[in-house]
Amino acid sequence: MWFPTPPADLLMLSALIRGQKVVLTDVGGGAPCLSTRLIYQGFQRGLYRWAHGIAHLSAYAATQLPGYSQPSTLLFGGADHALHSNSTPRFEGYALFVGRLLRHKGVLELIESISPQTPLRIVGRPYDPVYFQQLKLAAVGKKVLFIEDADDSELRRQYTGANVVLQPSIPAGPKPELLGLVCLEGMAAGKPVIVTRITSLPELVVEGVTGYLVPPYDREILRRRIDELVFNPKLAATLGAQAQAHVQTHFTWASTAQRGLKLYQKLKSPVMTRRTSTKDG
Repeated sequence: MWFPTPPADLLMLSALIRGQKVVLTDVGGGAPCLSTRLIYQGFQRGLYRWAHGIAHLSAYAATQLPGYSQPSTLLFGGADHALHSNSTPRFEGYALFVGRLLRHKGVLELIESISPQTPLRIVGRPYDPVYFQQLKLAAVGKKVLFIEDADDSELRRQYTGANVVLQPSIPAGPKPELLGLVCLEGMAAGKPVIVTRITSLPELVVEGVTGYLVPPYDREILRRRIDELVFNPKLAATLGAQAQAHVQTHFTWASTAQRGLKLYQKLKSPVMTRRTSTKDG
């Protein structure tokens, strides 16, 4: 996970020495390491060219790793359904953003989009003081509440009471949203979701059934969709129930584990191992 990084390089070298199979999963990010230097010098994929398999988080994530011919699977991911099993969804009339307060999360564009009368709660820690100041200035005169230190119980309360959960990410940074976990968590809580039509997010949402997809940077459409659900709790409840059923069917950790295990079983085949070694050696 999370390659290229120095720990991933060390694990890869250790596995090569021990004759162990390696399956890679990219979760975004990276750091300068031996593999990055090898890649810059023209050695394709660095040490990771010798991996035996790739477990992608989404179809979009698979497009971010071109040139890998190893056997692969789409893992996707799940939400912690037990977290909300004892909570009955309430619709208290606010929109909810959950996530790190970073530029690629689209928080500034979200605040600028909402109507002055629309309650918005933002749950997340600020990592950039300058950006956080921009967010607070944009929120002046609007019903925006920042919650910077929410623990698990507070996060559960916020999910339970929201009318809609938002993931309005924008196309910034090298690998934004390889899998929209907040989107899955919102649906698991019985809430409709509004996400931007970028990266992995369209793979998670059924338009008009579990929520809405909106173009990035389109403030008017985002505002209209948010108000549609914040001020219509009956519609929010209907879409929320459908969203919860969808995520319970398609995005569980049990199904994620099964997809991973099927890939591991495939890699146990001696024929597959020899074929992979021939291709990538």
